Amino acid sequence: MAGLKIAFLIIGAFLLATQVESKPVNDILIVKILKEIIKVVDNVVNQVLAGAETIVAIIDGNYVELENKLVDITRNVVTQNLDRFNKVLNEISKHGSADEQKLIACFTSEESDVADIPANFVKSISSCVEDDTSTLLSDLMPLIKDLYRTANKTSTIVGDLVYCDGNGVFDLLCVAQVLDDITAAIVKDIPVIVSDLVPIRHDSQDLHETVVKCLKSSVLDMLAQLEKVGSSINSCYES
Repeated sequence: MAGLKIAFLIIGAFLLATQVESKPVNDILIVKILKEIIKVVDNVVNQVLAGAETIVAIIDGNYVELENKLVDITRNVVTQNLDRFNKVLNEISKHGSADEQKLIACFTSEESDVADIPANFVKSISSCVEDDTSTLLSDLMPLIKDLYRTANKTSTIVGDLVYCDGNGVFDLLCVAQVLDDITAAIVKDIPVIVSDLVPIRHDSQDLHETVVKCLKSSVLDMLAQLEKVGSSINSCYES
């Protein structure tokens, strides 16, 4: 955070220096620019944290509903692509041999099962990681809330910029003091934020291990489903 303060001071010094190297620049305008930079950063941070809290709450409270939507989207995407593929197959079938027509007919008869395979894969993965994901999301909330609380404190301090409305260098020192106060507020809350990160780190490791296991299991299931569909198509063709 000290680096941030230095950066702002350098910007201010540079802007003041332009008064010597080019046409005069209004000192008040320089301070206004620095103040606006701080306000914009403060506003962005608060909006991001507010959005993050909302998103995490929605996912955590509607996991199954979101999972079902994801599965439906996957099935719809696959079905749409199969429809396009079927148009190509139909054209081939019109001019193909009897064996080709039969093979295409056998494939088409298994179309619904083919469409289910990717959807089942997504469902399998999402269901498998649900518990670990919910745990991680639940543990994320205290961190987001504490970060948001700290951001609100710094926003109050940012309000003190209204007093930095004098002249030139004195205003730069005023802005620097505001940055000092912001830094102090953040440093004071760091121990709480660090403690919030401890369970999240553990949850992340657990989720990573679970995802690996779930992927292996789901891939094996998908291969088994593909083999079953392939066998059905083969039996149909040879009958």
